[in-house]
This record gives sequence, structure tokens and C-alpha cells, in this order.
Amino acid sequence: MAELVMDNPVYDEKTRTVSGTSFVYTEGDLKVTGSRARYNNASQILIAEGNLVMEDPKYRITGDRAEVNHAKDQKIAVITGNVQIVIKPKEQPADAGNAGNADLGEARRAGGVIRCDRVETRYKREFSRLSGNLVFQQTILRNGRKIERTLTAQRAEYDGKAEKLTLFPPVKGHDTDGQRMEFDDVVYVGTKEGAETLESRRGKFLFLIEEEEDENTKPSSSEKPAR
Repeated sequence: MAELVMDNPVYDEKTRTVSGTSFVYTEGDLKVTGSRARYNNASQILIAEGNLVMEDPKYRITGDRAEVNHAKDQKIAVITGNVQIVIKPKEQPADAGNAGNADLGEARRAGGVIRCDRVETRYKREFSRLSGNLVFQQTILRNGRKIERTLTAQRAEYDGKAEKLTLFPPVKGHDTDGQRMEFDDVVYVGTKEGAETLESRRGKFLFLIEEEEDENTKPSSSEKPAR
């Protein structure tokens, strides 16, 4: 069951199309809002533009334009233009052992943020295909410190049920801890809280390793370092 509410509706009987502004489209847990929309009752396709937001309990997607096909055998939404996807983390129990840990709470406000040019999501199956200038950012905890990890690719797939993002090569990345990485094969990224893993068959990591200074090589207080 889907519902469309909008301001200034105009219905064309010949084409069976209604158009209007400031719309709200709901279908189960799915909600789409924006500035303008038109809906064809024959094809069961909604086309929306302007200040677009598509949201359900697991995701929040924004973009310039959306086409939602809610026919029973389809359930596909295509969002294009300045796409941003926030993967929502699962709610944690109050006694999950994280109470009072402000850094952990901050890090888990999102399972990750994806920016790209286009996303096609089969929203009932929780499966999406993403493409075009893709950037994935994820906040993780490393030894109690909050680290921002960034990965880039040209296309990806996201399985919401498995909470896994698949990036297709070439894939490059870095984080705020000085780690850099490059992959020539498919990369699997875990988005589940506490399991933010990276897996691939072929790639390389560059670590910044801090070496301890040898006491015997330190200049004495009366010596000056060599120039």
C-alpha cells in the first residue's frame, strides 16, 4: 500500500498522471519527500525532484532526482545527482557496555556515508548498485581512538542484510591514522558495528611506523645535533 500527498495537485485523466509540489510518498517503512513530483497510476512510477530525501529505518538517501517503481514485481528506486547515502547503525541496547563512552557513541552515529552519482536500490531486498565517483567514509575505533577511513571506487554494491559493501577495482583508500591502501581486486567492507573489516585477494597497505629512538644515539645535553 502506497500513499502520495502533495500540494497543488493536478490530475490528467488522459495520462492518469498527477503532479504537484511539496510531496510526501510513503510505502511501508519507506518515505520519500521533495519539492516536486509526478506519479503515473498506470505505470506505478513516481518521478521526483528538488530537495529529495528517501529514508527507511536503515538508510537515508539524498539526491537531485528519483524514479521509484513500486509495481509488485519491481520495487526499484533510482536516485541520481549528488547522491549521499547514510547507512544507519542498528540501535544498541542501553546495557551494551558502551554507556558513558562518548567517543564510541559518536563513532557509531552512522555505519558509513557513501557519495556517488547514481544509486539503484531494490529497497525490499535491501540491495543496491552504486556508480560514478564513489567515495565511502567510515568512522571506526582503533585502540580506543576515533579514526576516519576513506575509500574510493567507480562502482559498488551494498547488501543491507549482510551489512557488507563490495567495491570494484581500482580501489584506493587512506585514513586519519596515516594508513594508505590500494587494491587491484574486489574489496569487501564490513559496515556492521564492531566489524568494520577490509577483505581482498590482492592489494597493498602502507603503514606509518614510529620507531623508538635509541638512547645511545641521542645527543647529550652538551652536544648539538649534526647539521
